[in-house]
Amino acid sequence: MNNLLNSSFQSERHSKILYTAKKHWISLVIPIIYILVGLVGIVFTSFGVGFLKLIGLGLLYLLYKGIVAILKYINTKIYLTEDHLTVTYGILGKSVNDIPLNKLEAVILTQNFLGRILNFGTLTASTGDVTQAYVIKNPMELRSKIIK
Repeated sequence: MNNLLNSSFQSERHSKILYTAKKHWISLVIPIIYILVGLVGIVFTSFGVGFLKLIGLGLLYLLYKGIVAILKYINTKIYLTEDHLTVTYGILGKSVNDIPLNKLEAVILTQNFLGRILNFGTLTASTGDVTQAYVIKNPMELRSKIIK
């Protein structure tokens, strides 16, 4: 039986991929900090008593958030086909979000000083219904391919 996601992936294979955007490593800084702080939570939960154990549980939550953010980073794919900006994401399940290029209302590029130095930025593509924003490498290149 062919489900919606499989048929979407099959139709994407027949479209010519013009550009594949890669998420920038700067997106991993906060999740790595969460994981490092969360590892302290393991110590507090294992060896702490009373209030320290409660703090350890809170820090374990940060560990969980960091791991989930890294898994999302690994499993997110952004690419531009001839007529769509396609974003696939998901950890256990997969979601495919196709934004038709003819329905794009705005393409906004935000790049701060550090982003200009390290060549990353936040590209926001918006239609009336859908707004997607991702921190990617070479955002000017993707923007120029979308706008043509």
